[in-house]
Amino acid sequence: MEVVVVDDGSTDDTQEVLRRFATRIRCLVQENKERGAARNSGIAATTGDLIAFLDSDDEMAAGQLSRLSEVLSDRPEIGIAYGPAEFFDDRTGEIFDVFPRHPVTGDAFLECAIGNRMTIGSVVVRRSLLDTVGWFDEDRQLSGMEDWEFWTRCLGASQVMFVDGGRTRIHFHDRNTLGDPASMERAIRTAATKIRRHPRNRKRLAPQQRRLRVAMWTLIAHHYMLAGDGSTARRRLIEGVREDPSMIASGTWLAMAAKAAVGTRMVHVLRRVRRAMHLRRTRRSIS
Repeated sequence: MEVVVVDDGSTDDTQEVLRRFATRIRCLVQENKERGAARNSGIAATTGDLIAFLDSDDEMAAGQLSRLSEVLSDRPEIGIAYGPAEFFDDRTGEIFDVFPRHPVTGDAFLECAIGNRMTIGSVVVRRSLLDTVGWFDEDRQLSGMEDWEFWTRCLGASQVMFVDGGRTRIHFHDRNTLGDPASMERAIRTAATKIRRHPRNRKRLAPQQRRLRVAMWTLIAHHYMLAGDGSTARRRLIEGVREDPSMIASGTWLAMAAKAAVGTRMVHVLRRVRRAMHLRRTRRSIS
């Protein structure tokens, strides 16, 4: 196994820390070019047939590489294997979301184009697939959602398999892009445009324009909600309806509008109450 670390213009003690592992890893140093370029540098430095990615502030589940690699070894028609992930708020010490809520397997191009289903640290992909569809887009405006655009290209040319098991932990904090909703909005808009306009996607996505718009506006609102900015989240949802009034009939839009109206914390409380009621009913039926 090759382990390649790309230092994409770090300003902390990254190099000092990496020197402790000099005999076990390969380190590349470059000026800051953002995620797409950093991952491409790492791909270029490796020779293996299977490739996995992990951002510096995330944690890969134990045994994940083995589980996903075995699937790709046994199923040559599968180009990507992925597992679940959890979003962990470093500020509160709580897991606030599990992803994906609705895993997909097989031909998942449309599901991924409508809304990203994979996180970067929970995937193993064939190098041959990367060479077919192209590597990561290095557009800085895409940074934070470059994986969504990349997965869509991959799934337009290959099948995918979800493999349950340990979760990759995605950390949410004030210093990463997830904590910067304005940057995420820019990245989401850029990714949605690139996905919609890609020559291979235009025909397949032509009947799905409303779903694409719903996905973009609700995802933007979601990131403002994560940052505690419900006011901007509500404004973005209203902007979406002004652009396409038919969006208001979407269950996805209505669910996000309800969340923006009552607040994320209240939604979490209601979910816990619902789970408790479900558990109580289950125990009663068993007894």
